[in-house]
Amino acid sequence: MIELRTLGGVDLRSCDGQTAIPLAAQPKRLALLVYLALGNSSGFRRRDSAVGHLWPELDTLHARGALRQALHSLRRLTGEGAIVTRGEEEIGVNREILWCDAVAFREGIELGKYEEALKLYRGDFLEGFFASDVAPEFDQWICDTRLDLRRRASGAAWAVADAHRAKADLANASSFARQASALAVEDENGVARLISFLDQLGDRSGALDAYDELSTRLKREYNAVPSPETQALIKRVRERTVASKSVLSSAATMNAVTNQVPDTRSAAVSELEAPPPNRSKNVNAPPTHKWRNRYFGVAAAMALALVVVAIAKLGQASAAAPYSVAVVPLQDLSADTSRAYIADGVTDQLITDLAQLGSLQVINRRTMMNYRGSRKTDREIAKELNVDAVISGTIQSLGDTVRMTAQLVLAHNDRAIWAQTFEGTRGDLLRMQREAARIAAQRMRGVLTPSQETRLPHERQMDSEALDFYIKGRYYWNKRGPGLLRSIGMFTQALDLDPTFALAYSGIADSYVQLGYGNGLAPDDAFPKARAAALRALELDSTLAEPHAALAFVHLYYDWDWPGADKEFRRAISLNPSYATAHEWYGLFLAAMGRSADARSEEKRAAELDPLSVPVAGTAAWVLFYTGDVEGAKHDIEIALREDSSFGLGHLYLGRMYQEGRQFDSALAQYETTGPLRDWVPTVAGKGYVLGAIGKRAEARATLARLDSMSRKSYVTAYGIALIYAALRKPDSAFAWLDRGVTERTNWMVWLNRDRRWDPIRNDPRFAALTHKIGLPK
Repeated sequence: MIELRTLGGVDLRSCDGQTAIPLAAQPKRLALLVYLALGNSSGFRRRDSAVGHLWPELDTLHARGALRQALHSLRRLTGEGAIVTRGEEEIGVNREILWCDAVAFREGIELGKYEEALKLYRGDFLEGFFASDVAPEFDQWICDTRLDLRRRASGAAWAVADAHRAKADLANASSFARQASALAVEDENGVARLISFLDQLGDRSGALDAYDELSTRLKREYNAVPSPETQALIKRVRERTVASKSVLSSAATMNAVTNQVPDTRSAAVSELEAPPPNRSKNVNAPPTHKWRNRYFGVAAAMALALVVVAIAKLGQASAAAPYSVAVVPLQDLSADTSRAYIADGVTDQLITDLAQLGSLQVINRRTMMNYRGSRKTDREIAKELNVDAVISGTIQSLGDTVRMTAQLVLAHNDRAIWAQTFEGTRGDLLRMQREAARIAAQRMRGVLTPSQETRLPHERQMDSEALDFYIKGRYYWNKRGPGLLRSIGMFTQALDLDPTFALAYSGIADSYVQLGYGNGLAPDDAFPKARAAALRALELDSTLAEPHAALAFVHLYYDWDWPGADKEFRRAISLNPSYATAHEWYGLFLAAMGRSADARSEEKRAAELDPLSVPVAGTAAWVLFYTGDVEGAKHDIEIALREDSSFGLGHLYLGRMYQEGRQFDSALAQYETTGPLRDWVPTVAGKGYVLGAIGKRAEARATLARLDSMSRKSYVTAYGIALIYAALRKPDSAFAWLDRGVTERTNWMVWLNRDRRWDPIRNDPRFAALTHKIGLPK
């Protein structure tokens, strides 16, 4: 057995444990070995993951060559069978040949062998190790793993301390409690737990010393003071007469006689240690066989619970002023990279639920995902987003429990006013989320109004596996494009397990409106399905904002029901004022209706809620363009493209703006740089129109042939074909296709009055009749 030690440094030794294997001089190969050793539960990693982490500077061909050389070297050093493969793309280690202390430590924790596991924890993971020219993601993986193992060690030390206290072994109980607190020195809640623990043991002096150390550290490092809760705790410790060691010993003796587990806590101490809502059972609780399916629900629910309690503290500190909040993407400390969507899904749900609590202004998901894996401090993020507070945290599993850590930092003084670790068993999401919302309604001032509190839905049970499918569906929905059909599949599987899952119906509605808008499906296929799903979602949960926005979208782009669209957009915004997408879509509606000032106001609000979102900035520029400010629109879209040059829709917009100024060569150049959107029907039609407008009639007709060929495989909007005929000065053909567009209810017809490309046929009486038939305002 080869020994790979990674805790308290790094060391590789032969099976006798005495002979060091000379790998220290090859840090990148040693890094590869450690990365493979700490692979997922099956012990394998994908090759593309390894080369991306360790050879980011090389192209794919040379990076894979470097990986092969490194694996050859490791096989030569570790001997036959230590490095193994599975298929062509997966590599790992044979854990029967290569033993790793970090893996053994994790396994010991999961089996409840806490004291044995702690003997392996000699220090931080890869302490003092450095490998040059690796990807930032690999450095982040080391940091995340280090934090995960440290927190596992802290949890294990607390479990051992509790066990020794139960046996009245006061010396060891105190020792392990101090070790647990030292391992989580940044967690004020852990220090508060140590203070309470030492107080129960009768070590009042030790409790006071622990508080003094915390106060000194906070003052020195953060210019802050302990939280009001910790201050109240130490005040009670100072004022209360604590139990003596003799009393504890007597209680332990009596319990031993009666075979009872000793309860050494007084009523006052029990009050001090009362767990927050949704606190888990003891980490020694035996695992249940359904824990994997129930992981996501409780993780998201505990995240919401800890966040709303944090916001409650914030609201109590300043009840009069509304607060703006940013939720930094939660870090998933699991080593299983195949489930990377978990943290994103939980973050997404957190943002949505917090935004719907009431008068908090919550920065939207698209902006916050820019900070996934960021090394910026909470203060830097708060400054960039101009928010009052930042919430950050992590998720990790420990046996049959899920642990969530979080902190709330105020921007104006960079003070962490709250930091806490939550533990809980895996349960369902909605019941715990609704309960957390009710707790927030009771504790927050100026955030949730009485009327909003009363319309919170009642608690209900739901299938935890359905929740898993829902979170994965939202993950793919946020990717758009081909991910939309995949998201519908995930939402449908969720509904197979729980037919009354409102959020899954809402997700289906959102997916179908995007497919309808983007010409992924024909209008009469996508929009009716979106409507049915949205209405069903609202039947099940009338508090959801997203289905109202989806219904508004259907009224706008399919029904051409302008009052209905206006009503539903307003309803969505009233239910969730921080829902940037509703403001963004409402701005488009108002632009189509000719309400320019209102449209720009809504886009400005969307940008405030989603300040780093390039798509939102693009929509705002597009609204400027359609409301007459072409130069302002061009200026704003160029800024957006400087932020993200790969934003294909932005290049399409800019091409249209160049076309408006008769800069046709520049317009065609922009259409060619739309990337994945180069073959999108609006892009192809846009190029065809320019070719017709500049007299390249053969190329324009070739574009018509191309669109005809595309229509044999997927939906092609009649609007695009009619445009090319208008550019070719063939009004009869153009109107024939526009009439077809009315019949098929293509969504682009909404823009007839704002799209200047129709100028060649705008004065034809048939055009006015067409817009009247649709009901478009002038």
